[in-house]
Amino acid sequence: MGAGRARRGLATHAGIKPREIEILQLLEQSMPNKRIALTLNTTLETVKWNLKNIFAKLGVPSRYDAMMVARKRGLID
Repeated sequence: MGAGRARRGLATHAGIKPREIEILQLLEQSMPNKRIALTLNTTLETVKWNLKNIFAKLGVPSRYDAMMVARKRGLID
């Protein structure tokens, strides 16, 4: 099983959806919400909604904390 597939399996197990993983990876690159929306070809509101859900699932209050927890759990590199 490849690393990406294994990571998706972990993400699903943790309740984090593949799209949310993509957003976490873009957060890791210090992208603002607007740039994430453009990169993923979605709306700014959708990115904000996904971030709200990510923060809740990871139990964190901020983008930085979300990245740190995601790294610790192996959701992102």
